[in-house]
Amino acid sequence: MRKFYIALLIIFFSLISTSCAGGTGSGNSGGDIDNNPNNNQGSSNGEEFLTCIATDDNAYYENWVNSLTENYNGKFCSFYDRYSFKTKNRITVHCPKGIYAEVSLIDKEQNILFTAIPNSNGICYLFPKDDQSFHDVQVKYYDINNSSVVNYYSVQDELIIDNIETTPVVKDAIDLMFVVDTTVSMNEELKFLQDNLSSIVNRVKISNNGVLIRISLLLYKDLDDNYITLYSKFTTDVDFQSDFLSDMLAYGGGDFEEAVDIAMLEASTKAWSGTNSTKVVVHIADAPCHDSDIVKWNHAVNEFSKKGIKLITVASTGINTKTEYLFRSATILTGGTYVYITNDPQIGSEYYGGNDSSSINQEYLDNCLVRLINYYHVGDF
Repeated sequence: MRKFYIALLIIFFSLISTSCAGGTGSGNSGGDIDNNPNNNQGSSNGEEFLTCIATDDNAYYENWVNSLTENYNGKFCSFYDRYSFKTKNRITVHCPKGIYAEVSLIDKEQNILFTAIPNSNGICYLFPKDDQSFHDVQVKYYDINNSSVVNYYSVQDELIIDNIETTPVVKDAIDLMFVVDTTVSMNEELKFLQDNLSSIVNRVKISNNGVLIRISLLLYKDLDDNYITLYSKFTTDVDFQSDFLSDMLAYGGGDFEEAVDIAMLEASTKAWSGTNSTKVVVHIADAPCHDSDIVKWNHAVNEFSKKGIKLITVASTGINTKTEYLFRSATILTGGTYVYITNDPQIGSEYYGGNDSSSINQEYLDNCLVRLINYYHVGDF
């Protein structure tokens, strides 16, 4: 019903804007594009912008676990046992910065249960579904002679691995995929991406000395719409992807849930680059999949982690608590970042809540995405 009313409002305001548009020209202010990814004083897109707050739940993991725990009156405790995303147990693995390794949680029969790739700071996270004392950690990498090496370690909450002798990987490419819900309630977010895709990509490229960036788009709706998914494959041509996106409209989606599981599974199977690339999925949405399909969504997220794909989930305003729980859980499992849109003009002011830290800062969404993509590519300086 919410989407029905939103559709009526979109049509109403479209008619008004059409009748008033004669001779006014573009709504873009035409100012210079801000190429500084750390400058949050203004959006790069003139008058049109969205604001947001970024939340790294792995950085505030104790608070996240409390939110899942009934003893702490956690806001998400009623969802944890109902769904397959399991994030209450975590092993943090520290490897040398810049190395590539497959870090896996294994059982006593050496079956692989979960795999993660260290980020640019050498950190990755493993998530046992039950008592971690029944598991070990396997680390697979290639040494300086390009020979395969497999080491095993006893499980600890914090595992430091400093005996890896391998050549650091120079990441000379970024694979960036936008997975976007294009049902009717996503009109504002789709417009944002249409306006800002080129700017975001170009600013990341400038920040990283012209790094090669491959962009792809995966749009999705729901099972009964005119398409379930619509994919534009990886390319370095950002203008091509902007043109592909320019004619897209936000419509459809008869019920609340959408085909998130199908879109994520498809995203995990695309032609991602090899070990010398940073891999990021930006998921922009306001609804989860149906409960019966969450296991498939969970499987796709595990595949992201296995391939070293970091998930940035951008949640639109007005989502419910269940959606927030599922979005944040999926993001945590990849070592990614949850972002929620605020649409509050007080950029730079402090807020309480969100990532449950003492205070957090609001920023423009385009600046936030540039900052996060840069971070996943180069890590901390």
